Amino acid sequence: MEATAAPVKHTRRIVKPRKFDTKKVLSLAAAGMSASDIARAQSVNQSTIFRFLQTAGQSCHSRDLYRQHRAQVFADIQAQALDVQARILASFDDGVLQACKPSEKAMVLNSINNVFGTLFDKERLENGQSVSNISVVSRMIDGQIANLHKKAPDPAPNEGETSHS
Repeated sequence: MEATAAPVKHTRRIVKPRKFDTKKVLSLAAAGMSASDIARAQSVNQSTIFRFLQTAGQSCHSRDLYRQHRAQVFADIQAQALDVQARILASFDDGVLQACKPSEKAMVLNSINNVFGTLFDKERLENGQSVSNISVVSRMIDGQIANLHKKAPDPAPNEGETSHS
């Protein structure tokens, strides 16, 4: 019997990932430092910093757009939600509705109303308009405050007592 040589195992060198300070990288980039200079300062590859800055820039741009057009974003989501709700309701045939328990029907309707109401209120707030809940609460508080300042009525005389005038 001949001895066969054991196959040579190639071990792969494990590279420890290098960490960098994201806040520092963003501040250096904002100060105008190049990606290669930032990479040297952070002891990482230039491509790592370049990819990070590209992703961070996209995130910042998306966030700024959202902040500028938040009311419109809410309105768009609300329109999409209404479309989905209409399709869901249209997909319920009489058999499905008959199979649902009253509590399940109520839960579906409640969920639809909550989504619509929440988005409606958010859109109005973003447009600087009041929402009905705030108006109702304000009127309730105003009414209570007005009642506090009214003169308390004189107590009615007890039965059997006569007033002496």
